Amino acid sequence: YPLRRQRQMCIRDSSNHGEGCIQHKTAQVRPSIHTIIERGLSKYDPELIQEGVGGTYLLKDERGQPAGIFKPQDEEPGSNNHPKEALLAQIEGILPGEGAVREVAAFLLDFENRAKVPSTEFAKLMHSKFFQKETKTTGVEMNVFKYGSLQQFVKNNGVSYDLGPGKFNLDDVHNIAQLDIRLFNMDRNGGNMLLVKDSTSEVRLVPIDHTYSLPDKITIPSFEWQFWPQARKPISDELKKYIEDIDLEENVKILKDLGIREPCIRTMVISTTLLKKGVKAGLNFQQIANLMIKRPGSTKSSLQSVCEHILTDSVDIENAYFYERVENAIESLFQSNVNTVLLV
Repeated sequence: YPLRRQRQMCIRDSSNHGEGCIQHKTAQVRPSIHTIIERGLSKYDPELIQEGVGGTYLLKDERGQPAGIFKPQDEEPGSNNHPKEALLAQIEGILPGEGAVREVAAFLLDFENRAKVPSTEFAKLMHSKFFQKETKTTGVEMNVFKYGSLQQFVKNNGVSYDLGPGKFNLDDVHNIAQLDIRLFNMDRNGGNMLLVKDSTSEVRLVPIDHTYSLPDKITIPSFEWQFWPQARKPISDELKKYIEDIDLEENVKILKDLGIREPCIRTMVISTTLLKKGVKAGLNFQQIANLMIKRPGSTKSSLQSVCEHILTDSVDIENAYFYERVENAIESLFQSNVNTVLLV
């Protein structure tokens, strides 16, 4: 991956469902990927991928090799131009059209590319093969511009479903876990962790598909790794330091600059505070995740019980009192849920 550099990115303006542009100094983007894709589109049609619930296209470079994955905003589940009519899955807390910006957000919040989220940016692409409902009716194809997330294609050897978790690298699992908790990922499954062999032929994990993250309420996340043996292993001192150094206010700024709604940003502050406090208290990732899933005999998680009200709090998210309220809520969670925390 290239060094960080300032880059102008087109983003979705959540206030009017249009597009705008921002400058962000920490965007790590391969400078050539957009150009490579545009050259490829002049020779090769985008291919609609059948897997998944939204419109997702495989894009090739000018040599015909896979180069990028494009997810248009208007083809997400629940959107008017959704191409897979039989698959209209929508997850609570995420509005139609908000998935693409979450793909970009996951990349930007993966500081130092610790979890290995592939380079992702916003893109505006044009082609006649992008799905349009009018084309199905009239049979006439026309060039159409699409806005969405463009992610670098990662050559892989399958997905984590294809191997037993005992073969996965401990650091990879822990790095993905810390990012998933921060993003409040509601769809981390065995199909969206790619298997990639490194220079020593060791199988490594690369996380993709972050559409269903950063919900506008404290709900129940889904972490495939939670049930893997690595999740019960102690967290390394190096990763503890990385988590301790996460700057919440900088994270908030990144998400605000992307136009993500404030309730969704509040969720990130809560889950990241839970991660920081949990790691400081010596918990492993499974123990932290236990606080985010439903308690036995309850319809809510421990985290929901103590933090739901903070999402609708009138205190501004930039006010120091908001962060104090979150910290106090997490502290009370630890004090009242010892048995849940220690459940392994």
